[in-house]
Amino acid sequence: MTNSSPKFIVGTPRSGTTLVRLLLDSHPDLAIAPESAFLFRLAKRAASFYGDLDSERAVRCFIRDISEMPRVRDWFPPSYDISRLLTLLREGERVEVSTVLNDIYSQYASGRGKTEWGDKTPRNVEFFPEITALFPEARFLIVVRDCRDVFLSLKEVEFGKLTAASAATRWKNDARRAQNLAAAHPSQVKVLKYEDLLQNPDPILKDILRFFGLREDVDLQALYLQHSDDVKHEKSKLYRKPITAAHLGQWKKKITERELAVCEFIAGAEMELYGYERQLKEIDVNATDIKRDLFRDKVSRVYNKKYLEYYLGFSRLASRRLLERCAGL
Repeated sequence: MTNSSPKFIVGTPRSGTTLVRLLLDSHPDLAIAPESAFLFRLAKRAASFYGDLDSERAVRCFIRDISEMPRVRDWFPPSYDISRLLTLLREGERVEVSTVLNDIYSQYASGRGKTEWGDKTPRNVEFFPEITALFPEARFLIVVRDCRDVFLSLKEVEFGKLTAASAATRWKNDARRAQNLAAAHPSQVKVLKYEDLLQNPDPILKDILRFFGLREDVDLQALYLQHSDDVKHEKSKLYRKPITAAHLGQWKKKITERELAVCEFIAGAEMELYGYERQLKEIDVNATDIKRDLFRDKVSRVYNKKYLEYYLGFSRLASRRLLERCAGL
C-alpha cells in the first residue's frame, strides 16, 4: 500500500486540470484518478453516516457507497480487495476514513503498475482543510487559466453553460483561494498557470515533479504521447498530442464585447494578480444585468443534467445509509 504523500490536482473547472492530470499520469510511478466528484464531501460526513468504522458492516457500507458514487464508479478498482481492511479490524486495529481512501486509491494505482496515487478534481480546492486533516502530507497543484478562456470553455460543456457573470465570479473566488492557500501553505500548495505549461512544458513539468517528490529522470512529454488511459471520462483536446502554445488566448477571437466586459469587471483585479492583462480600459456594465445573470444560472442548476446526476446520486446514497442506520444496520 502507498504511504507517500497523495497528490491533488485542483482548480477552476476548464482550467487545464485534465491535461495536467494526463501528463502526470504518464509518469511511471504515479496514477491519478480522473475525478472523485463528491467523494470528499462523503468523507467529511463519514462519522455521521458510518460511525467510527469499527465494524465490518460499516466499512463494507462505506466502500459500497464510494464505489457507487457518480464519477468514482468510472474508475473504482474493478477487482477491489477489502481483505487488508478486514484483517486490520480483526486484529483490533482502528480503521479510519483515511485508511479506507488510501486503500482504494492505492489499489487503483497498483492496478496500473504504479506505486503512488493522486486525484484530479477541480472542486477539491474547496476541501483543502478536510483533505489535509485526512492526509497531512498531501500536496496540491492548483491550476489557474485566464478567466476569459475558462468562461469560453465552460460555455461548451454540459455541466457548465454559465454566463460570464457566474464563470467570472467563480474564477475570482478560486483565484483568491489559490493565492491564500499558496501563501499559507507554501510547502504543500503550488500554483500553476496553464499558459506557462503550454509555453514552457519541460521546465514546468520538471518543477512539478520536484514539488510532488517524483523522480525527474523521465521524459514526461514522450511518455505522454504514448499514454494509455482506459478510464471513462473526458480527455483533453491535447490528449497524446505535442504540447503547444497555439491554443492560448482563444478569447481574443471568440468572446463578445459584453462577455469580455463582464469578466474583466468582476475578476479584473484577480486577473492582474496572475499577470493576465485587461483588454478594456473603460468598462460599462449594468449591475442589474449581472444580478439577473447570476440568478438565472442558479435556477439553471435545477435542470442541469450533470448537476442533477451528482447531487441526486449523493443524496440517494445518504438517504439509503440513513435508513440503514435507523434499521440498526
